[in-house]
Amino acid sequence: MSVTADLRHKNIIDFLKLNGESKVIDLANEFHVTEETIRRDLGKLENDGKLIRKHGGAILQDQNFLVEQSFEQRQIQNIKEKTSIAEHAIKLISEGETIFMDGSTTTWQMSKILPDIKVTVITDSLRVFVNLANHKNITLISIGGTLWPSTQTLVGPTAISTIQNYFVDKYFFSCQGIEKDWGISDNNNDVASVKSAMIANSDKKILLVDHSKLQKKSLVRFAVLDQIDQLITDSKCPKNIIKSFQSQINTITAV
Repeated sequence: MSVTADLRHKNIIDFLKLNGESKVIDLANEFHVTEETIRRDLGKLENDGKLIRKHGGAILQDQNFLVEQSFEQRQIQNIKEKTSIAEHAIKLISEGETIFMDGSTTTWQMSKILPDIKVTVITDSLRVFVNLANHKNITLISIGGTLWPSTQTLVGPTAISTIQNYFVDKYFFSCQGIEKDWGISDNNNDVASVKSAMIANSDKKILLVDHSKLQKKSLVRFAVLDQIDQLITDSKCPKNIIKSFQSQINTITAV
């Protein structure tokens, strides 16, 4: 690789640090090269784990500040850990309860193994809805709203209004990041608003996160740690992190 390309790669990272998400055409104009050259540069930098390509451009990959990934990208990440968390969460559901389930990949795993028992499930997730659609004993309610394509979830005023008509026993949900001081966060305001509304209208709040989400921040904070009744994570979670959360979250389980 030429020195010129190496230097351009460094400058692209610096540009993204300063400007955030940037389009291919803007990067090409900035560095006076073709769009095809920029696409090759972005491909190399993505392979090196330094950025994420999205929407015809790229955004910096910061290990402490998380950006949005598609459902397809997330569902294959830490699948063993997410399955273990989901299996434990299922044990917390009792017949006759009404629950909220969000559109995270971990609750999607829950919906794949949830037995056909007499419960009511209210969800913003099309994928969860489809998984449970043939269960005869489960009363299934979709909150409606506007589709958020990357997560296949429903958001917006209609979604919020529907949520506010229900109060449930338990809310099972995940997030993009949880950090002791920043709190619990996601990368999109509309998605975060739905999660916040479900938290407000549930008795028990049960957060499901694998170890990769811990001590990470995302763009929009929708809750603080002491709003959560139980955190379920996996056995790869460092003990010092669990200890740091214990003053704010009553029950923490690593499975």
